[in-house]
Parts: sequence; C-alpha cells; structure tokens
Amino acid sequence: MWSDGSDGDTILTSSRAYQFLARASGGVTFWTNAASTVGATLAPGSGTWASASDRNLKTNVARIDDAAVLDKVAALPIERWSYKSERGVRHVGPMAQDFYAAFGVGEDDKHITSIDEDGVALAAIKALHAENASLRGQLAALKASQTRHDLLVDREL
Repeated sequence: MWSDGSDGDTILTSSRAYQFLARASGGVTFWTNAASTVGATLAPGSGTWASASDRNLKTNVARIDDAAVLDKVAALPIERWSYKSERGVRHVGPMAQDFYAAFGVGEDDKHITSIDEDGVALAAIKALHAENASLRGQLAALKASQTRHDLLVDREL
C-alpha cells in the first residue's frame, strides 16, 4: 500500500491479502521510456487511463482503409468470456489471436491494447458513416426521381 498522505476523510486501508493500493491525489503517470515521453496517465480525480498519443511522439504514420477495417471488424469473432482466474466476472470482446491476425497491430498475439482496439473501432465507425452518407444520397436521389415521376403522372391525368 502506498499513499501520498492526502487522507482527507478516508484512510487508505487494504481490503484483502496481496492487494496493491496506491493513492496519489495529484494523479499517476507511468512512463515506459527513459525520456519520460511515452506512457499512461491517470489524471487527478479521474478513473480513466489516458495513453500518450501526441503526433510528435509517433513515427511511420500511415493512413488506413476504413472500409477494409470495417470488413475485418465484421468478420472478427466477438465473444463473451471470463478469465480463468476471475470468478463470476464476464467480459465481451475478441481474442487477442483473432485481433492480431486481422489487424497486425500491437506487440504480439497475446494482448490487445485499448489504443489499438479504440483505433480499429473509430476506423470502422468512419466507414459506417461513409456508407450511411452514400445511402442517404442514394435515397434522396430515389425520392427526387419518384417525385418527378409522380408529377409527370399527375400531369397526364
């Protein structure tokens, strides 16, 4: 157990054996390189980790084909499962092996990072948006054509 000393109204105490607890009311950052530029931060008062994603920290940036990503997402098995060590807790998601085979991102085929899973989801959403925009355009054209047809029929009557 580690605490920054900002106990306030709540004293940090362990609730079970072999538990690691930490309190840092100013937030937590784990750097994963010597220059302290890449890592993840839990901001003060937050419950969500933020991964470093600054464009200036990246190399080999390349556009992807959103529609191709959508096709791979559609084919990706999404299953309901539990960790063998986690009793009574269910999760939903792909298996790391399937995700890696489909997208080839991440360190290996045993893990999925949230930044990769989020990026794939955003690309698929963009592809769906493009498909919907195209379908809306086609529907508008069909409605306009039908309206013109209806006007011509009315004039003939």
